[in-house]
Amino acid sequence: MNGSQRTVRGLRARGWWTSCLLCVAAVVLASRDAAAEIPLADAKGWTLTLDGRFNTFVSFSKGDQQPPGIPAWSGGVEDRDAGTGSIQTTRIRSGFVENVFGFTLVKQLSATLKLTGRFALWVGTAQERSKTDNPSVDVRDVYTLLEGPWGGLLAGRTLSLFGRGGILVDHEIQHGFGLGHPCAVRSAVGGACGYAGHGLLYPSFNAGIVYNTPSLGGLQLSVGAYDPAVITERTYEITPYPRIEGELIFNLPKRFRIFADFLWQRLANNTPFLDAAGNNIGEQVADASGFSAGAALNVGPLAMGGSFYTGKGLGIYIPMANTPLFSDEKGILRVTSGLVGMASLTFGEAKLAGGAGISQLKMTPTEKEPFSTLDIPKQQIGISFGYYQGIYKTITFALEYFQGRYQWYDLAPDATMPMVIQHPKQTVNFVNAGITMLF
Repeated sequence: MNGSQRTVRGLRARGWWTSCLLCVAAVVLASRDAAAEIPLADAKGWTLTLDGRFNTFVSFSKGDQQPPGIPAWSGGVEDRDAGTGSIQTTRIRSGFVENVFGFTLVKQLSATLKLTGRFALWVGTAQERSKTDNPSVDVRDVYTLLEGPWGGLLAGRTLSLFGRGGILVDHEIQHGFGLGHPCAVRSAVGGACGYAGHGLLYPSFNAGIVYNTPSLGGLQLSVGAYDPAVITERTYEITPYPRIEGELIFNLPKRFRIFADFLWQRLANNTPFLDAAGNNIGEQVADASGFSAGAALNVGPLAMGGSFYTGKGLGIYIPMANTPLFSDEKGILRVTSGLVGMASLTFGEAKLAGGAGISQLKMTPTEKEPFSTLDIPKQQIGISFGYYQGIYKTITFALEYFQGRYQWYDLAPDATMPMVIQHPKQTVNFVNAGITMLF
């Protein structure tokens, strides 16, 4: 890829990169200290309630800069102090979950049929490092849910199924009232990452039609057809079918949960991958796919959990993110995997939590080290510890440490770029402190 292509791709990916994430909103679905919904009105059989949270964090980052020669979109932390080879940045921003303001409408249509509507806005405390900063408002939840003895049918936009189990474990055990990895320090579009990119994938919020079975002794299956994703960075822009995601879960509330998620989507090339002679040398049809599984256990004050994932075309932060990491130069999908584990001790409203995770990206059969003009991340490791102190189950103070360790595949020596590091690595430390109010 030439220099201009790399620049354009870096700029395109930057919005994705920082919007990573997270959000997790699974959030409002499964909070350890979730505040009760506030009733607003009852009319014509409808009940309207309000819920949400406000939070603000100070996040200080210090460590190595992203190595020279590494594209901005290719993992690690993109920020540079001119001439120093290091990062030292302070941001005041929102946490793992942004500021949320949500409305829920419920109507009991009959003795066995219930209708729910949800509309929730999400917004960050800050976005760009600018005196005129104006964070964008993001509509995460907009859906209708019909429930009966046969199960539930959801139509609209909410947190996707693939990766949901793992990100909820992170939310419940460690980063629900924290921040974790900030995703990026230049821009803070969306929430923070927690362990996403370091053992987890962030499922993202997508439009879809989802059916779930009734809970049978704690066992439940959910399957959804979602608006498909295109990968313009690799010219995979033909999507003949919806993306299919599913989750099988066995849940004993407040005690034990085990889950398995899957994803599949077919894509086709809009433009063939050609060699110098004009011959098609690349893949024309590709199936992105993934599998994830994990568990969470609560025993008195101790909570433990973890998950893993593997698949192709998943990227390293968000499944099927629109970056060149999706496939190689010939359109062959890259294989990624991740593993994370964490634990916490809770006494009253005080919680100590810690854990670690690793995400890895494999070369395709057509690639080999050292890379000459393009490099991809080999692995990303995250280690995190935090203390969270709640007050009246309404306000939570957090103090966290997160270390990210990043390694890329080797780069070939380049006489025209003597600053390029042949064995690129990066280590960045983050200290986060903040306050969250639930309502």
